[in-house]
Amino acid sequence: MKKIPLIVVFLVPLLCDSAFAEDWPTYMHDITRSGVSGEQLQVPMKETWVFKSTHAPQPAWPAPAWRDYWHHRRELRPLVTFDRAFPPVIAGDALYFGSSADDKVYCLDAATGNIRWTFFTEGPIRLAPTIANGKAYIGSDDGIVYCLNAGDGKLIWKRRPAPKDQRLPGNSRMISLHPIRTGILVDNNIAYCFSGLFPEQGVYRCALDANDGSIIWQDPVDNISPQGYLLASRQRLFAPTGRTSPAVFDREKGNYLGMVETEGGAYTLLTPDTVISGPGRRVGELSLTDTDTKERIASFDGLRMIVNGDMAYMLSENQLSALNRTRHIELARQRHVLNKRRAAIEEEWKKLRRSGNGEKRQELAKEIESIQTEADKFTQLMDGCYLWKSECVFPYAMILAGEILFVGGDDMIAAYRADNGEELWTAGVSGRANELAAANGSLFVGTDKGMMYCFSAPSVPRRGYVRSSVERNPYPQDDLTPFYTAAARQIVDQSGVKKGYCLVLDAGEGRLAYELARLTDLQIIGIEPNPIKVASARAILDNAGFYGSRIAIHQGSLADIQYVNYFANLIVSEKALRTGEVPANSAELARILKPNGGIMLIGQPAQIPNNIDSLTRTTLDSWLEQQPFSKKITVENNGLWASVRRGALAGEGEWTHLYADVNNTACSKDRIQGPMGVQWFGKPGPRNIVDRHHRPMSPLYKNGRLYISANDGIIVADAYNGAPLWEIKVPFSRRIGALKDCGYMAVTDEYLYVTGEDQCQAFHVETGENAFILYASQSNPDNKKDWGYIAVVEDQIFGSCTKPGASFYELSEETCDMLEGDFREMIYSDSLFSQDRHTGEVLWTYKNGAIMNSAITIGDGQMYFIESRNSTTLADFDGRISAHLFCAGDAYLVALDLQTGKTIREQPFQFPFEHIMFLSYADQTILAVGTYNQGRFVHYGLYAFDAADAKLKWNNSYQGEEIGGTHGEQWQHPVIIGDTVFSRPYAFNLHTGKQENYKLHRGGHGCGGLSASASYLFGRGANPRLYEIHEGEEKGTPLTLVNRPGCWINIIPAGGLVLLPESSAGCTCAYPMQLSIAFSPRD
Repeated sequence: MKKIPLIVVFLVPLLCDSAFAEDWPTYMHDITRSGVSGEQLQVPMKETWVFKSTHAPQPAWPAPAWRDYWHHRRELRPLVTFDRAFPPVIAGDALYFGSSADDKVYCLDAATGNIRWTFFTEGPIRLAPTIANGKAYIGSDDGIVYCLNAGDGKLIWKRRPAPKDQRLPGNSRMISLHPIRTGILVDNNIAYCFSGLFPEQGVYRCALDANDGSIIWQDPVDNISPQGYLLASRQRLFAPTGRTSPAVFDREKGNYLGMVETEGGAYTLLTPDTVISGPGRRVGELSLTDTDTKERIASFDGLRMIVNGDMAYMLSENQLSALNRTRHIELARQRHVLNKRRAAIEEEWKKLRRSGNGEKRQELAKEIESIQTEADKFTQLMDGCYLWKSECVFPYAMILAGEILFVGGDDMIAAYRADNGEELWTAGVSGRANELAAANGSLFVGTDKGMMYCFSAPSVPRRGYVRSSVERNPYPQDDLTPFYTAAARQIVDQSGVKKGYCLVLDAGEGRLAYELARLTDLQIIGIEPNPIKVASARAILDNAGFYGSRIAIHQGSLADIQYVNYFANLIVSEKALRTGEVPANSAELARILKPNGGIMLIGQPAQIPNNIDSLTRTTLDSWLEQQPFSKKITVENNGLWASVRRGALAGEGEWTHLYADVNNTACSKDRIQGPMGVQWFGKPGPRNIVDRHHRPMSPLYKNGRLYISANDGIIVADAYNGAPLWEIKVPFSRRIGALKDCGYMAVTDEYLYVTGEDQCQAFHVETGENAFILYASQSNPDNKKDWGYIAVVEDQIFGSCTKPGASFYELSEETCDMLEGDFREMIYSDSLFSQDRHTGEVLWTYKNGAIMNSAITIGDGQMYFIESRNSTTLADFDGRISAHLFCAGDAYLVALDLQTGKTIREQPFQFPFEHIMFLSYADQTILAVGTYNQGRFVHYGLYAFDAADAKLKWNNSYQGEEIGGTHGEQWQHPVIIGDTVFSRPYAFNLHTGKQENYKLHRGGHGCGGLSASASYLFGRGANPRLYEIHEGEEKGTPLTLVNRPGCWINIIPAGGLVLLPESSAGCTCAYPMQLSIAFSPRD
């Protein structure tokens, strides 16, 4: 094969200001992120040194779902991976990287791996530094741009692009509301960056003078969520946006110029005429887009690309290849013209479907076929542009140094000849080799285990293994040692708080924070105004291996830093411990203390060293008088302590069953009022969440805990800060198609009840420990049934028996199809029962006909359900039947006494439902809602019955969308707020059935159901939206623009919050993030 010369043609003018031929001064070498260096590395190479960080990287975003069932896409790849390892940059004889684990910038001796200096920021550093003109530029999750002297790490200047220092729990850390997730691009003595993730909360584009940090331009951006390394051409900036396409801005003034058409992903590469972006929301796809038109002109089955002159090298999951890029793009542009023409004709052809003009449609069809044939010819010619393809199992990183391609894989790196794809050399590393750099005759490798490797020529002496030491006793062993140990132990014992977020006021040198970290799993934030003490605390805690991931020290006071409401599970004071002075600013402390059990604990242990001032009872009593919450003084052998415990928020609601309550109102009655702001965001991510199109059960909320249904398991988080509390596996508990079945979880003050097969397990809400197991009350022990319906009222638990395996469980494309469309099957039960929810004692059973699981409700001491006794239903064998067969005669509305199970009344009624049916209860009214086809449209029927005699009070109906819909057009669940029924898009009076003057324009298409608080409706209108309730039309207000809710109900207004745990698992649509997020009211 002919050897192709590798010449850097277009990159040289775009290198960073201080880039030398042998340097690698910014991520992927230069501001186009080319990954190309003129460094002539020779193989084989040998390991020269290894640096091991105290902590492995802590990536912001967890793995994606395994697959997208709806679009038949398997093995989805993560799209935002810039912080899976520590990316190295090299300038002169120094190597630099930032840490997402301990919040530090590191400078190593590039020849030995020894640490030269480090610098602390106040948040994780997720992207590589940039080195220019002897300065190091860093962006941190604390929302600040830092400029350091590259030689000694001294701060030259810093700048916060956002107007305020606002902080909240994000990605499992306390970070800025406006983190810098684009790195810092430096060119022509200007430093560019973006700050913020949530456009509705403020995202800022910024250009700074690289010498002194003065602002050149700084403006808000209202439509993007920037995440990924910035790129630049001579006139433009390109900002990746996480899972979506890069945005384009004018370099001179920062004006927004539009979005590049791609399949998304934070990996981006810039050439003079194209943008390459990926790996795409589909499976491993790179998009090639024209920089002028922003139109995508080609796509590649690949994950990484290197462009060097006429050549392009592409890395995929298991292949490395080379192609003539210039020829390929020329052909791609011609094919793109044809494809655009074909698409326009196809649109015209679709418009003619109902016009009856068959002759014209045939002409257009022939033209479409002709164009496609011509386009296929170009595709074949494009395939001929490949010069070689080689097997390659190193898919995570790729660079070009001289004439050698270096690639990174699992526990190994490799080198290939660029001219023919021959594998030349491999070497082992520990972990996934996500980051590569070449400089000074060496290859540098960063792995996901926090390892940094240097490989050099065999003649270079081996320097060995460099590892940061950890001090087991970082503080002096003096009179204060037992004092702090006793104080921490008493704080933990008296508060009982071991998980969540702890705020240590006036944290000093971090000694109390350290002792608390040793005893708990708390994420500890120390706030201290004295910069000397801050520096000392950080150094000591870092030496102990606790800094960053467990403890962070913020410099300032509560007047300087605006922490989000409600975040602190525990607030303590080191100053009060050391000096006897109690904290001031009671109103601010009250604002940030977590509802439902947050504790402030101020005091001292009994044994006080001579150099410590005692805290007096009078001082504590005076301090307690200023506190608004429940409080007490503890005086005993353990010392003197004052505790303040915050209860539930006034007017908070809860969500304890599938549709909020046993009444199935889908309304929490929470009195939350907008506007809303982000309260916390991050985990859980989509990996272990049930696929969205299988429509799993809603989350639950009670007493400050958020319960999230996972794949055969439950994840429990603190509702106010997202901190993980516990997680359990519950085999065979996953139940999908909740709208066609019923919930499988219910929560009380003490227990979370979870059903699976014939069991209902009770878990302690505080610990997740299994308390006991209940079993479905079987009418025939020899014919075991599964536990179907579940509800809890006071000391009774209610259930139903379904045929084994009746509930939808399997995740598959076929199951998605079974849940969508008209006349699909639903799940019914053969019997009902009630047990003592503590002991399992059977209180009563009921068995007669078949009971639709989605049409069971409870209200005012009675259970109501729709029962079918027709022969077709009774002859069914698998526990699944469509609504039109279930309702085809001999159907009854039945009422049972909750205490005894005795039938109070039954009312025959001919329901017209064909696709779905729901039953709810409110204010002495039983409401049945379902759908049926009439002509070309689906219709919703509403039937209200008087609970006193089960007689029909009123009925109403309305026309919905066209029949045969596949996105929820025929199965919307009603919401009841007070005396109003909302059945999307209309509202009806609960007592009269009169349609009210209200119409909800949801936005987006049909998936997802509505939920409600006392004042608002919530639903999916592309993004999560809040809908106000008033007369007239309502379009809703997006809570955020960055994510998509699930395909059923997962927006839960409860606890004075709006909770939105991740439920878009498997979604490959264009949304910047997949995350759990919560919102709280903002002034």
